[in-house]
Amino acid sequence: MRADGFPANPGFEQEGSGWTALADADVSWPQGKGAAGARCLRLSDGWVVSDVASPDDGIAGWQRMTFVAQRDPADPAEAGLAVAFVADAARITPSAGLALRAGAQALRWERGPELAAPRWHRIELAIFAPPPGAVRLAFGSLGEGAWLIDQVSLEPFEP
Repeated sequence: MRADGFPANPGFEQEGSGWTALADADVSWPQGKGAAGARCLRLSDGWVVSDVASPDDGIAGWQRMTFVAQRDPADPAEAGLAVAFVADAARITPSAGLALRAGAQALRWERGPELAAPRWHRIELAIFAPPPGAVRLAFGSLGEGAWLIDQVSLEPFEP
């Protein structure tokens, strides 16, 4: 069973819909840059969070998450990419590796040859959404440079 409806606007085709930049994050939806559509999310210098999942979305426990990402060829400096489920968007803090912060489990990729190439990379991971159900999905760009993100999907997963 897929998590239909969450996140809203998973292909980022509706500019600004379903996602909110936090603090000083630089977020845009560039036309003509999407991996499989006209738009994608461009993120640098901070975090972007999805709208809150509704209880009907079934977002709790382990989720198989897939998305595509690439360093922005126009701003290819060495930013890390982070992904997290968060219960409180105001309490996201960057950290290295796999970290537990305010009920959120976050994954962070540092620079590496597999993500450094200037092309779209399909990323699949298992990520834990903490109960109860009022969670948001968050992406973070940590450091100098920007990321392009597209085609986000979730489905329940049992490890």
